[in-house]
Amino acid sequence: MQRGQTLRKWFWITAAGAVLFAACGKDNPFLPEVRQDNEVWIQSDGFNPKTLKVSAGTTVEWINKDSEVHLVDSGTPGNPTLLFTSTNIKPGSSWSHTFTKAGTYDYYCRIHGRTGTILVE
Repeated sequence: MQRGQTLRKWFWITAAGAVLFAACGKDNPFLPEVRQDNEVWIQSDGFNPKTLKVSAGTTVEWINKDSEVHLVDSGTPGNPTLLFTSTNIKPGSSWSHTFTKAGTYDYYCRIHGRTGTILVE
């Protein structure tokens, strides 16, 4: 087989493999991770998004994308409201809370002091 034919053969094999790999969806390490609508990611620089708007009855999930343990408590540092409090959220783990009533819910990480807000309509 000539060099040109070999290169074309490898091109098509590689292309076919890439198409099959892309079909793997979320398990594909080449696809960027996408935050879902009702997720808050806990990252080294804080909560992402810092403010999340949801409808009443929505369950919000905080996912720890950081390398440290975090806690999510309602209120603000120095002024907890005790409406909800998470267990330790270890790296790669998550914690959820369902917001049943409209309102503005401030929250913070009790360990690091980072803050966020859930707006419930």
